[in-house]
Amino acid sequence: MHYVDKKIQTVRVVKSHETPGIGGKAFSQLCTEVLAANSSDIDVVSGATVTSTAYKEAVEDALSQIK
Repeated sequence: MHYVDKKIQTVRVVKSHETPGIGGKAFSQLCTEVLAANSSDIDVVSGATVTSTAYKEAVEDALSQIK
C-alpha cells in the first residue's frame, strides 16, 4: 500500500493462496473499491466472501501500521 496525505494511492496483493480463476479475480475489484473508499470499508465480492474478508483485514492491518 502506498499512502500519501491521508489518501490511499495504490494497493497491491503481494502474496496470495487464491486460485487465480476464482478468488483471485476479486482482487482487481477489491483494489478499485479500496481506492474509491479510501478505507477498508467496502462490500465483499459475491462468490469471494472469504477472499474479500481477508483482503479487507489486510488493508485494515496496513492502515493501522501507517496511522
